[in-house]
Amino acid sequence: MEMKIRTIRSGCGKALLLFSIAFAGCGGPTEKAQSPPDCATDGGKRDGPQTTADRQYPIESCIIEYTGEVGGVRGTEVVYFDKWGARRRVTRTMGGSKRIETLTISDQDSMTQIDLLAKTGTRLKAPYVGRDPGIEVLLAAGEKVGTEIVAGSKCDKWKIPGATLWVWNSIPLKTQIEKDGKVTAIQIAVDVKENVSIPDEKFQVPLDIKIAEPTKPKQILKALGYH
Repeated sequence: MEMKIRTIRSGCGKALLLFSIAFAGCGGPTEKAQSPPDCATDGGKRDGPQTTADRQYPIESCIIEYTGEVGGVRGTEVVYFDKWGARRRVTRTMGGSKRIETLTISDQDSMTQIDLLAKTGTRLKAPYVGRDPGIEVLLAAGEKVGTEIVAGSKCDKWKIPGATLWVWNSIPLKTQIEKDGKVTAIQIAVDVKENVSIPDEKFQVPLDIKIAEPTKPKQILKALGYH
């Protein structure tokens, strides 16, 4: 995953954690080099994994808009991916007393995490970020309890320890974090656009962002979230 699932104390931190879990299938770059171009849905050619087994998702591209709330802090998330998940962009905005705006861009070679307010970012290259195991890792500890429609899409509803997820094409469209029988945080998709054309610019770092590339072990661990 782009952010490891761990305990985060601050309200905004918890909200970002919720968003990370909710799109757990949208993680870091793949370990293996990508195969030659595959057939696109429009009959053209695009770079991307050739075999179904190498694809992160069963759909070629998607744009998903989410809203969420935790502890009275509201936020939004917009996810873009194409090449069956080989390229991803996730923009998160949180309100509250300490506003947060972040952008994560990843492909098969690197992952760049950006603070849009500070205009700074960190890029990690393979092998420090590996292939995301996908949402199946979370679901393995849970149980499917039914199906429901979220944002016009039919989802499998899963109960896992401490949460409920509504999953469509390996993507959670709705996530609830629960404690003592009460919902403490929620994120839900409000718009899903499947198999759409996404401009290359969406996967490029903005020109006004100063990017650092850590090389020392302590710097790399910090960038991965181990403090």
